[in-house]
Amino acid sequence: MKNQSSTSEADFEVPPENNPDLRQLEFVKRIAEPRARLRWSLGARYLIAGLAHGFSATVVYFFLEDIEHGWHRTLVVGLILSWPAVPLAIHVLGLRRLIVLAGVLVWTGALALLEPVSLQLIAWLVGPAAIAALVLANRAFRSTAVTLYLIAIALIAPLLFSLDLAVGLVPALMSAALPVSFALMLALGAGLALLIARFLGKISAKSSDLMMQSDAVWLMVTFWQITQLSGPHGIMSGLAALPFLIYRATLYVMSRRPSEERPPLTLFLRVFGQRKLQENLSFGLLTNWRMRGPIVLIGAADLATDTLDSAELSAFLSGSTDSLFIKSPDNLKTVLAEAPLAAHDGMYPMLDYYCQDNTWRPTVMTLMSLADRVVLDLRGFTAENLGVQFEIAQLVRRVPAENIALLTNETTDMALAQELFETEWARADGDDAHGSARIEYRLV
Repeated sequence: MKNQSSTSEADFEVPPENNPDLRQLEFVKRIAEPRARLRWSLGARYLIAGLAHGFSATVVYFFLEDIEHGWHRTLVVGLILSWPAVPLAIHVLGLRRLIVLAGVLVWTGALALLEPVSLQLIAWLVGPAAIAALVLANRAFRSTAVTLYLIAIALIAPLLFSLDLAVGLVPALMSAALPVSFALMLALGAGLALLIARFLGKISAKSSDLMMQSDAVWLMVTFWQITQLSGPHGIMSGLAALPFLIYRATLYVMSRRPSEERPPLTLFLRVFGQRKLQENLSFGLLTNWRMRGPIVLIGAADLATDTLDSAELSAFLSGSTDSLFIKSPDNLKTVLAEAPLAAHDGMYPMLDYYCQDNTWRPTVMTLMSLADRVVLDLRGFTAENLGVQFEIAQLVRRVPAENIALLTNETTDMALAQELFETEWARADGDDAHGSARIEYRLV
């Protein structure tokens, strides 16, 4: 949270409380699955899109090298050039990193058994770029990997050019020319980097974090293949960019959603400061829920690397992070008017709303009234978490019990949480009702 703005909380038009419920309140305990369910359909889409990249790259490679097609040769080379598709698909499934690494080793071994020269071809056309991309496009940068790669290129390329230019001068002038050349090219690279960040911030709205991570891998592979083929084939090596376009088109076609009603909106509330727990939940359950509808939350440091996108990175680099914060009722109306749409891989976004000390309460209350489901992560909850206590009180007044889900573990003061719910429930002012209202809480 940032310091307060000049706006008062009373200036916000918060929807009225609309959940007076006098049914008996019950808490139902569930044991959550030890791990989130695997995302088979999503993993299959990424696998097929990766194979489309690999086999279309094979066609381009055979054309440029004037190699005759044959089913065995085409199959082997196509699988080799599709080498990153398997670890990416395993990652998208939601499996642990060690399993992804094991999958890479098994997949590489299988290719080597199929064709002994596979390892040499992987090392030449795919391996270095894919390994670097798989290492660098990790969870911490998955939403901004493409942007960061292109920023790095924008910064490094002018410096290398200036070095070549300085080396080409006579030795007597090189020592004087090098610092000036470096300074000029660094300024040019910084300007290009900012332009790239702003441009990608605008066009990446239809790309999910998983898609940006996958794009980073295939972009690096594509650039690597172009450089490897540019020597003997010159400008014709640009044909190696076509497989990336085919990969994106394949992913888009397989992920198209039929026109439907508004997808269910999930509001995710939590105890701040549980960084490791929140990151694991983000890549597990929250990613699964995003296959059905968008998730909204209050932005904070514990999920910053999971929710950071190219637009936010651009705001940071340009020194305009204030534009990301909700500081007035107009700011809130603007962000709520932007309907969250599915990305080109079928995933819905996880939207973080950054607030100030006097704007987070009306923002949370408004989101509660709009959400179809509210998930309150109570892991680490104690009597000191006054913000969560406020959220519990508002949940009772604004959200039907059947639309509330609690996540708990051994660090949750569940007795206090139940007492707060029951106290607020007793204060509800509504008509008599029969039956019971159940709130599920799951041990995670």
